[in-house]
Amino acid sequence: MAKCLFTTKYWNYGTHEQVEWSCDSKDEDFQSRPDKCIFHDEDYLQLGTGRFLEEKNVRTRVMDKVRKSIVDNESLFLIGYYLPDVTIRGNFTKRAYFKECRFLGRADFTSAEFSGGAGFGLAKFSGGADFGLAKFSGGADFASAEFSGVAYFRSAKLYLGRDI
Repeated sequence: MAKCLFTTKYWNYGTHEQVEWSCDSKDEDFQSRPDKCIFHDEDYLQLGTGRFLEEKNVRTRVMDKVRKSIVDNESLFLIGYYLPDVTIRGNFTKRAYFKECRFLGRADFTSAEFSGGAGFGLAKFSGGADFGLAKFSGGADFASAEFSGVAYFRSAKLYLGRDI
């Protein structure tokens, strides 16, 4: 079984401690390199002509993880992922971790609800971001996040007073 070598530390808001995180990708998430999955291979989305198939592959697998997180009421871990244009919606009742994500295309979180909180620390948004009507009732962490495109937060709701 292939193993992605990506690791980093993140703040676990449930246990209130810094935790080592290792990628949990499956064999089908390996395409071009034996040491990095398609989510952590910084070159994968640059392969091919037009990148259409690579982007579709990453987007489909990410959306599978998003749906599983929502349906199974689990935390979402997309830590350090390289992502093309994505639209992520739903109610995340457990924490959603986007720490160190590289949003290479448009990141659309319109109307998403993060009742379990969301962590975007050190994330980089290159193609614009839309958090319009999003609700962060479980708090949000955008520490050291970078936005090089336009970022919309119109009518977004951030509830303070929680451990964020």
